[in-house]
Amino acid sequence: KATREMENAAGALRAEITALQASRGATEEARTEALVAANKETEALRRTLAEERSRATAEASAVAAVEARVEELERQLMDADDLRRAMHNQIQELRGNVRVFARMRPPKAGEE
Repeated sequence: KATREMENAAGALRAEITALQASRGATEEARTEALVAANKETEALRRTLAEERSRATAEASAVAAVEARVEELERQLMDADDLRRAMHNQIQELRGNVRVFARMRPPKAGEE
């Protein structure tokens, strides 16, 4: 009777060991699957990050080009404004010279 109980207990222990080994294997498989999924997600995020960095670099160079164009246009505007002021001053000077050139004095008494 004691032997039979020990055999039953040993059989129960063997079954429990088998169940634990199976669950450990399932747990390891689940961990492995989770690790693989995490690695895939990491790679996808790295690719996305690289794409975003290249896009940011391209946008930064585009912004730099636009800023250079704005500086060039501002310089051209300042040059054109200087030319406009110089021409305006020259026109005002010429108008003044014409007035002085065409000015007539009033006749003196006894002159006609």
